[in-house]
Amino acid sequence: MRRILVCVLALLGSAAAQFTTVTGTVTDPNGLPYAGGTISPTLVSSGSPTLSGFAYTPPTQPTGLDRSGKFTLRLGDNTVLSPGSSTWSFHVCSAVGTVAPDFGKGPVCFDVTGVTISGSSQDIGTTLSAAALALTANFGSSGSITAVTIPEINAIYQVAQGGPVGFGSICPGNIGFATGTGSTQVLPTATRRAGITYFITPAASTSTVVGLDCGQNGNNSLFPIVGWNHYTTQFSIGSLTNARYWLGLATWNVGSGLGTNSVNILNTTKFATDTPASNTIGFRFSSGTDTTWKAVTVTAGGSSTIVDTLVTADTNFHIFEMTNNLTGTAIQFLIDGIVVATITTNIPPGLQTSDGLADIFWTGDNKNTVTSPSATFYMAQLTLK
Repeated sequence: MRRILVCVLALLGSAAAQFTTVTGTVTDPNGLPYAGGTISPTLVSSGSPTLSGFAYTPPTQPTGLDRSGKFTLRLGDNTVLSPGSSTWSFHVCSAVGTVAPDFGKGPVCFDVTGVTISGSSQDIGTTLSAAALALTANFGSSGSITAVTIPEINAIYQVAQGGPVGFGSICPGNIGFATGTGSTQVLPTATRRAGITYFITPAASTSTVVGLDCGQNGNNSLFPIVGWNHYTTQFSIGSLTNARYWLGLATWNVGSGLGTNSVNILNTTKFATDTPASNTIGFRFSSGTDTTWKAVTVTAGGSSTIVDTLVTADTNFHIFEMTNNLTGTAIQFLIDGIVVATITTNIPPGLQTSDGLADIFWTGDNKNTVTSPSATFYMAQLTLK
């Protein structure tokens, strides 16, 4: 009996050594996960594959990716399979609703070939992500564009010097989303357009955890905000406790810059604070500090002007607006069409440099608590002078 048991254990160990647990996380070039997508393996072999003399039927059915783009497969070890020199190919597809309409390209698929799988476990996430297609559209810019609109779900007119140029969304540069966020659609009503609610699985963080930014760094931007006239966004926050939100215009450059101008807007501590040290014009609500929305201007290095709008923060739909006078010396702030503040100090200068305003953005953070500071984004528009 003991000899039989030893033989059985030996056979089990040999069988286990013939298979590899293959794992990975698939993300696009902007770090967005292929959440809810699929991955399908295909064995590429010169003949009928066998493992230790036994016929091997390789899996071909799609395996789902979780909300983070992660997967697990169990595949035959290429170094053990016969005939020799076999490899694996992988076909990866995004889910239909991975990225919201207007921002997204719709379902996309890509293939990776010639992958050798061996050992007890292997992570191929880096290999797959290097070949992954972008889930979001990267829109170009032309000199005729005078307004940039970022709509969710419903398409609206884009404004050009010659008039309407069609439907869709235009974001010179790149549209970025905070990594790890989930989203749900919000259907339109008789009084407002449709939107997208962004959220995270509750986890403490010292960085912004939800958000969006549109634009590039000012020194080589397709979208330098040298002279702007009017900003508007339709937005609602999801939490009044353990949460902080910023929305408006900001600076991000990829090199050196004043204050924290060179720090990315999303997934950093840049706006996970009441006092950012980066060029900013916008609205702030910070639970524990604010009970009302604040109108804020900040110059790189941390000099700021904060004016109480006297508008109590709530989770309802609101329209936030800012207008810039002809000389760029006064910013008027409006909520739901009513002027709530005017600021004439600490206004970031209009520069076509790395320290110039160059991003439409909003962010949310949970003040390092195990909560999800959700927000619903409907649209944003900036009109240039």
